[in-house]
Amino acid sequence: MQNLVEQPPVTLDPDTASSKLQVSEDCTSVHYVEVKLHVSDNPERLHDGVLASQGFSSGVHCWDVEVGDNSNWTLGVLGEKVNRKKLCKMDPKKHFWCFRNVDGKYKKGNKPVQDINYEEGPSIIRLQLDFDRGELRFIDPFRNSSLCTFTGGFPEKVFPYFSTKDVDIPLSLFPANKQN
Repeated sequence: MQNLVEQPPVTLDPDTASSKLQVSEDCTSVHYVEVKLHVSDNPERLHDGVLASQGFSSGVHCWDVEVGDNSNWTLGVLGEKVNRKKLCKMDPKKHFWCFRNVDGKYKKGNKPVQDINYEEGPSIIRLQLDFDRGELRFIDPFRNSSLCTFTGGFPEKVFPYFSTKDVDIPLSLFPANKQN
């Protein structure tokens, strides 16, 4: 019976969510809150963002995130051993691989991405992780275009990472290919 109910490939882990992020009851969406939530200070909790419950140390994994008109989000993967109590440096050398939108400006980590000239930004971002090949791709599935790619490998287990600072529009996770 459980095989009949489609589950997303990744779900959010509320125990990792920063005090400014509210994870939905079904652990498939997250939204930013202006007033800090009262949360326990457990070792898993991030200074900023939220991780997926599932981490990966091999194989190919793919998930879609609906960003819609959200104007401030960060998506990617974070190394298992990164210090979660400090603001993570957005750099593969620090085991944080991310793509983000800050007020309509797209960035690969902290570096601007020049070749995304959409009047209307992507509403869905597909993340495709090939751990064994050491590659993380960010794709616009509707335009069938690559937004940015990281190569070079992953020195440790990684967890999908999500963050938003837009109070109006949450980030929602879906199994890849369900939106198109």
